[in-house]
Amino acid sequence: MGSEKIRILRVIARLNIGGPAIHVGLVSKGLGEKGFETTLAAGTLAEGEGDMSYFVRSLGVQPVYIKSLKREPDPVADLGAFFQLLRLIMRVRPHVIHTHTAKAGTLGRAAGIVYNLFNPKKRAVLVHTFHGHVLHGYFSRLLSRIFVLIERLLARFTATLVVLSPLLRDELAKGYRIAPKERFSVVDLGFDLSPFIHCQSEPNGVLEDGEAPRGPRVVGIVGRLVPVKNHRLFLRSLALLRGRMGSARVRGLVVGDGELRAELEALAHRLNIAGETTFTGWRKDLSRIYGSLAVLALTSINEGTPVSAIEAMAAGVPVVARGVGGVPDLLGEERGLRPGISIRERGIMVQSADPETFSRALELVLDDEQLRAETVRRARDFVVERYDVKRLVEELGRLYLDLLENRGIRQ
Repeated sequence: MGSEKIRILRVIARLNIGGPAIHVGLVSKGLGEKGFETTLAAGTLAEGEGDMSYFVRSLGVQPVYIKSLKREPDPVADLGAFFQLLRLIMRVRPHVIHTHTAKAGTLGRAAGIVYNLFNPKKRAVLVHTFHGHVLHGYFSRLLSRIFVLIERLLARFTATLVVLSPLLRDELAKGYRIAPKERFSVVDLGFDLSPFIHCQSEPNGVLEDGEAPRGPRVVGIVGRLVPVKNHRLFLRSLALLRGRMGSARVRGLVVGDGELRAELEALAHRLNIAGETTFTGWRKDLSRIYGSLAVLALTSINEGTPVSAIEAMAAGVPVVARGVGGVPDLLGEERGLRPGISIRERGIMVQSADPETFSRALELVLDDEQLRAETVRRARDFVVERYDVKRLVEELGRLYLDLLENRGIRQ
């Protein structure tokens, strides 16, 4: 290869609001600054999804859009996206094809496999990142089983499978048997956390009615309003919490938008908490959002490494989360127990999806000043050190170079 730049084609299903879009934008920019030549390909948003392409463009990264690449299953559109990706691969001639998220991982790697068949002397190394997975909590049991079989097949052609935490690796390797454990590479996420580290505490600052700072404590949730995030558990837990602590002491904040918004607003009315629960829609001023919170809730059925929890921890906001995906790795070792509640080094974890238990965990954080102060301090120190974007770019750069050398592609 001589002095030829290493070309990376990065493929993501869509640049919707969330961790994967932030990740691919920061990595594309960072690797470009280190001499890699990166092309970012992205699909189109579904109706009602928040658009984060503005963030990627603000980094100086101009995506190539694959119009047929969409979230919804559509055989005709998916076939079109496959051929669009294949044409892009033939034009870019990448040394590495790195896919992110499920649909992009399937179609991008399939196109890469076909490209490699016809270019045996200039094969691209295939890499896929699981930012979580869609093998549980998204589709029917039959479809989930089919997706597991597809992932196992694609893994045979993939040089390494990147995961965001050891627990996610173990789940995919042992639970779903996607590939042997040694085929996975654990690479932590990386972010620019400075806006959250330096955010100012502003209790109730984002509530529409402009309550004074000495008003109710704000319990919030940040994320897409979709089934896997399980906002129903959040709202039911909030109703129970308000019933025990007093309605004047607690308010709810739901940050995000999505297909379930109308249904969740209706549920808030049925639970008699609509007047004290603010649905903000998508917000760009997240540092201000976190500055207003007394606690962040994470109620997901399935997660990778939750970005909202990392941001909250950097902002000094305690986290109460269900123990799914990479959450146990994020919150650390167990330090104490309550019925159904695990007190961890850096937050509070609840295993079940029982609203009563989750509400008790929220109450524990709100009432115990010492516990809150200790977990917040440890959490902030941990995420600032571990989730640095420079470290992420360095790790991925080394991973690509090692893979190319191991395959005899880079000389």
